[in-house]
Amino acid sequence: MAPGCALGTLDAKGRGAMAFVLDSGVLAPTAPASLDHAIVAFPSAGVLASDATRVWIQP
Repeated sequence: MAPGCALGTLDAKGRGAMAFVLDSGVLAPTAPASLDHAIVAFPSAGVLASDATRVWIQP
């Protein structure tokens, strides 16, 4: 997987979990900060989107 990618899976009910995969220290210059993150998927049946959630970047 390329650095800085997100990887996650969804179950049959659309629930899931994900993780950010970042190289060590990549976000250190931006800490402390927060990001609002959402997931968008394009399955054959249409577009699905998650609610946004806040991700905190801490030193």
